[in-house]
Parts: sequence; structure tokens; C-alpha cells
Amino acid sequence: DNETILIIQIEHIEGVKNLDKLIAIDGVDAFIIGPYDLTSSIGHPGNWDHKLVKNALGSVEEVISMKIKPGGYHVVQSDHKKVNEIIDAGYNFIAYGSDIIFLSEKIESEGSFIKSFK
Repeated sequence: DNETILIIQIEHIEGVKNLDKLIAIDGVDAFIIGPYDLTSSIGHPGNWDHKLVKNALGSVEEVISMKIKPGGYHVVQSDHKKVNEIIDAGYNFIAYGSDIIFLSEKIESEGSFIKSFK
């Protein structure tokens, strides 16, 4: 179908290790990295500075640089610096935040505003 795209989500180190094979599958149009699950599968949840995490993401960025198929990244927290880093790393698209993240940030912000009237 010309109006359907298939984006596979890579959330495990085995997916990273096999990324070139996965994106070679006929019908797969792109991929997106789920970073928190990926770091958990490596044994270092949320530890972006760990060598194994950096190596895994470096492997993904090598595949992206080959421009075989578009690669995306889910920037979970609303972090402008991280978005720029992902763009600079060559990712083609970004999922940004989540409804619960945005809602909790807004609640915190508004709560601080209301508390300022004490």
C-alpha cells in the first residue's frame, strides 16, 4: 500500500545488533530508537554515559550515516539540548515527549506559580 509506512521500534540491544538486517526487510520503511528500554536491555537503565550505551547508540548512528532508511529517536523528556544533539547525530525524525511528561511538567510549573502567592 503506497499510503502505509512501517516504522520498527528498536528497544533492545539485540535490535541494535541486528539493525542492518531488520531495515533490509522488504516493507520496513524506517526505524526509531526507544532509548530507555534500550538502556535497560543493556543493564544500565537511563545511564547515557555508560560505555555500552554509548557504543550501542554509536552503532545506530553508523547505520543512520549510511542513509539506507530513515532513523528516528524518542526524546522522552522535554529537553531542547537533547533534541539538538539527536539532530546533530543525524537522526531523521524525532518523537518528542509524551502526554504524561508534558502534563506533569505543566502541573509542576503551575503549582510553583500558585505557591508563589504565599
